Amino acid sequence: AIAITVHPSSGEELVLNLLINDGEKSRRDRRSVLNKVFKTCGIAVGEHPVYTSVAVITLAGGFGDFTLGDLEQDAEATCTGTPISDDLQRILDSVPIDDLVEELIEELSKGSTMTLKFKPGELSVKVVDKSGGMEEYDVEWEHTPSSHAASVPVKIDPYA
Repeated sequence: AIAITVHPSSGEELVLNLLINDGEKSRRDRRSVLNKVFKTCGIAVGEHPVYTSVAVITLAGGFGDFTLGDLEQDAEATCTGTPISDDLQRILDSVPIDDLVEELIEELSKGSTMTLKFKPGELSVKVVDKSGGMEEYDVEWEHTPSSHAASVPVKIDPYA
């Protein structure tokens, strides 16, 4: 979501413009700024030839690289021991259960062979240890589409 306000002469005025007097019956800016989904923002303030000053606020649920869940992508990878393959690491980075990820990494550090099948909201795990013992299980978690912004630097020219 993006909120834009013109003529803010101070931080206080910027907040007042967005929250109290955004000039729209729908109060879109207020609803966006106060939406609990948005946890990160970027703010740009600058001079404007017509409006004196302008502020642009970009709101996101977070920042960083998109996970497979963010992208609504399925993935499968197999790896034996360490170092962990890039494909398996991408899956591990997409699992929102830290304790599980730590257990899986520990198992790989013992030289086990691991196959992970990822779908947004679920993970199938197959581990074969060095002695040939096998364990398989599935894990599920609540998945909601993300509102993260990509971690790509963007330059905005307000005069363009």
